[in-house]
Amino acid sequence: MKKYVMIVKTEEYSGIELLVDNNFNEDWDIPILKGVLRDFPLESRRPIIKNEEIEMINEGAGIKIDPEYYLNRNGKVLISKYVEIKRLSV
Repeated sequence: MKKYVMIVKTEEYSGIELLVDNNFNEDWDIPILKGVLRDFPLESRRPIIKNEEIEMINEGAGIKIDPEYYLNRNGKVLISKYVEIKRLSV
């Protein structure tokens, strides 16, 4: 077996639903909206798009990290911690 590492870039877009006054101006009130982004709970945001892409791949014995997972030929990810390989629960 050989070590294999992927660096993954993750982007996530989410929606925030709010009630606002009729005279709310989204152009004029931008500082207020930026405050909403800072204070609005992450768990209350509605996920819209999640995108992941591989940025870099590295392989070989020179990798200093010992992987906890094993990828078999069928595309299944297994736990390989302590050399004993078990099926991952996902």
